[in-house]
Amino acid sequence: IAKRRLKNKLPSMLSAGAKQTPFFQAHGTNDMVVPFLFGQVSSQLIAQFGVKMEFKQYSCGHEAHPQELQDLRTFLVQRIPQKEATPIPTNVGELSVKELKEILKVRNIDSSDCFEKEDLVRKVKSLL
Repeated sequence: IAKRRLKNKLPSMLSAGAKQTPFFQAHGTNDMVVPFLFGQVSSQLIAQFGVKMEFKQYSCGHEAHPQELQDLRTFLVQRIPQKEATPIPTNVGELSVKELKEILKVRNIDSSDCFEKEDLVRKVKSLL
């Protein structure tokens, strides 16, 4: 019944722009709140109406799986234009920690493993 209702409502809800908007859907295979089959079927139904779907399943219940969060991040980074990366100055060692982190961030480089300023400087210099 829910599938029929969604199938009847969906066409009127989808503009041409909505069909061109990439859609990420994730679902836990052990979800006891919203059955996995419902997520899977709704994803297939939405895709039938021309929406650019990316459906991923994870071995978890009704919570966010760490791999799901990474996949969502990748999905977003691939589709959202990033801030233009400015050239890296030659005086890297004189930059502040904030400036060093920003250089890495706009290039989608993780700095969470940098505990000291020297770690950031080394990582930024490796980009030169």
